[in-house]
Amino acid sequence: MLLLLNPNYIKMTKKEILKRYWGYDRFRPLQEQIMDSVLSGRDTLALLPTGGGKSLCYQLPALLSNGKTLVISPLIALMEDQVQQLNKMGIKAMYFESGPQSQSLEKQLDNCCYGQYKLVYLSPERLQNSVFMQRIKAVDISIIAVDEAHCISEWGHDFRPAYRKIYELKAHFKSVPIIALTASATPKVVQDIKESLKLHNSRFFKKSFERENIAYHILNTEDKFGVIEKILKQHPGTGIIYCRTRNETLKIHGILKQNQFSSDFFHGGLAATEKKEKLESWLQGQTQIMIATTAFGMGIDKADVRVVIHFSMAESLENYYQETGRAGRDGKNAVAYLLVHHGDYDQLKSQFLDALPTKKSLETCYKHLCNYLQIAYGDGKEQSYALDFKHFCKTYKLPAKQTFNGLETFDREGIFRLQLLKKNEIKIKAIAQNHSFQRHLKTEYFENELLDYLLRKYPEFTSGKSFTLDLGVLQKKMKYPRSVLENIFKKLARNQLVEVVNQEHDIQLYGLVPREDKHTLQHALIKVEQLNHIKREKLRQMARFAQEKENCKRNTLLAYFGEKTSVPCRQCSAFSCKNDSISITQMETKIMELLSQAPRSITELKQMLPLDPEAIGDALTNLQGDGKIALSKNNHFKRTKVTS
Repeated sequence: MLLLLNPNYIKMTKKEILKRYWGYDRFRPLQEQIMDSVLSGRDTLALLPTGGGKSLCYQLPALLSNGKTLVISPLIALMEDQVQQLNKMGIKAMYFESGPQSQSLEKQLDNCCYGQYKLVYLSPERLQNSVFMQRIKAVDISIIAVDEAHCISEWGHDFRPAYRKIYELKAHFKSVPIIALTASATPKVVQDIKESLKLHNSRFFKKSFERENIAYHILNTEDKFGVIEKILKQHPGTGIIYCRTRNETLKIHGILKQNQFSSDFFHGGLAATEKKEKLESWLQGQTQIMIATTAFGMGIDKADVRVVIHFSMAESLENYYQETGRAGRDGKNAVAYLLVHHGDYDQLKSQFLDALPTKKSLETCYKHLCNYLQIAYGDGKEQSYALDFKHFCKTYKLPAKQTFNGLETFDREGIFRLQLLKKNEIKIKAIAQNHSFQRHLKTEYFENELLDYLLRKYPEFTSGKSFTLDLGVLQKKMKYPRSVLENIFKKLARNQLVEVVNQEHDIQLYGLVPREDKHTLQHALIKVEQLNHIKREKLRQMARFAQEKENCKRNTLLAYFGEKTSVPCRQCSAFSCKNDSISITQMETKIMELLSQAPRSITELKQMLPLDPEAIGDALTNLQGDGKIALSKNNHFKRTKVTS
C-alpha cells in the first residue's frame, strides 16, 4: 500500500521538510531509507544506536501522510518533551496525559479524533483501557510508531508487558504500516520484536553499534569518589554520573558541591516538577554534572556530553551501552568510565538477583495476596482491589523488593493488572455553596489563600465535582509546609466546606483471571525461572566485561550485539589497546620523584599522578616490597634512606 501524501506538504520533498522544520541539510545514515520504507506502506524495524535520530524516522513521514501517526512510547517525560518540541516547530502534536491536572480521557479522545494533530503520543498501558481501544479505532491512523521497541521483548532489558497489546492495534489497522524503533537489541530481541508485532513481511534496517568517538575505560579503584574528581578535572565539559541508589546520588552531589563543581542529582523519588526543573537546568548548561540513577534514562538528548561515569555497574550490557551512548552525540570525542571495586559484583547480585521472585516466593505472595484482599476461590476476575503495599508486606513479613517484583510478574503474566498510585495525592470535593466559601474567605486568614487558589485554579470547584490534588505540587505553589496544608484541609472539612479523602493505598490491582491457586500460577512459575536465568546471565556478562582486561572493550560490546570486528579501537583501557599507557616502571619513577620533594598521602599521590588507579596501586606495592618507600605513622608515603 502506498500512503497518500498530505496535500499540505505534497509540493515539498523530504529534504525540504527536513530543512524547513528541523533545520538540517541532510539525513543521518539510514534515516531516508527507513522513511521511504514506511511511506511505501511496509512494516519497518529500525535498529539505530543512541543518537542515531530515531524519532525523525516517524515524525517526518507523519507530515507526508493524510491521517495521524500514533506513537507508542514508554515515558511520559519523553512524550511531553517531543510534543513540546514539535509544537514549537509548528507541527501539531498531543499526548495522552494521566496526572491529577489532566483533562478527562473522554475530552482527550475527542481532541485526538477531531483535532488537526499529525502525531498522537500514548503510553502502552493506554491499550489496556477498553474505552480507549474502542474510540481509537475510529481515528484516521496512517502510521503506527513503536518507540523503544525492545520493551516488547521478555529477553530485553526494559520489558513492559503492556507492549504486548500493540498487536491488537495491528489486528484492527491491518493496512497501516508499523515502524518499530530501538537503540539496543541483541539478535534474539530483534527476532522477538518481529514475532510479537507480527512484522512478517517487514524491512529491517540496522546501523552499526560502533561509536568511534567514545573511548571506554574501566578503572579498578578503592577510592571512587577521589577518582571522580580527577576525571571531572581532566574532562571539564558536560557530564553524567550514573549510580545505583538515591543515596549515592546525594552523597556524590554533596562531595562535588564542596569541591566547587557545578552539579545536581536526579532520581525516581523526585516530584515530576522537580525532575523537569533539574533536567532543564542541565540541558541549558546551567548545571554541568548530573548525578543520576537510571531514572535519568530514555529520551535524554544533549549533544555535548563529554564524559559519562558509571559509579556502579549497570545491570546489563544493554543498559551500559545506552547510558554511555549519551556521550558524544555531536560526533566529537567523549569518554565513558566504569569505576570498579572488588565488591561491586556481590553488591549488585545482592541488590538485583537476590530480589528476583522464585517459584516459592510467587506461590507464597499469591496465597497471602488473595487472603489479604479476601478473594475467594473462583472469584477475583474483573474485580478491582486497593492494596497498601507496605502494610501487606509487614502483615505477612514479606521482603519488599522481591514481593514487588512478584506483583510485576503477576501483571506480566496476565493474573492482575498493576497500577501504581501516589500517596502524595488527596481527593477533594466541595460540599458547600459558593457563597459559603466567599464568606469564609473574608473571615479566616489562614485558609483564604488556599481557597482563593483552588477557586481560581478550578472554576468548577464549587459544583460538587471531585478533584485530585498533588500535595507536593500544591506545597510548592503555596509555599506552605505539608503539615500546614494538611491542617488547613482538616479545618475546612470540620467546617463542612469540603470533603477530603486521603490516599490510603499505593497500588491498584485489577483481577484478570479467577483465583485457582496453582492452576492460575502454572504458566507464571515456568516463565519466572526462564526470565531469572536471562537476568542472571546478563549480569554475569556485565561483570565479565568489567573484570576482563585483555580484549578491546568496544569490540566486546559490538560482539554482544551481533557484530564482529577484529580491529582494536586503540582508545579503551584494555591491554590490547593501551599503546600510550604508562608502564608500572614509569609510574614507580614518577612516584619516587614526587616523594623526593616531600612525603605524600595516597590521596595526594593519586591527584598528582596520571589517572590509572590500578597502576598506581601496583607501583606502590612494588616500591614498598623493594624497601624503597615506607608508610609513616600519619599515613604518608616517604622515601627510605636506602634510596637516598
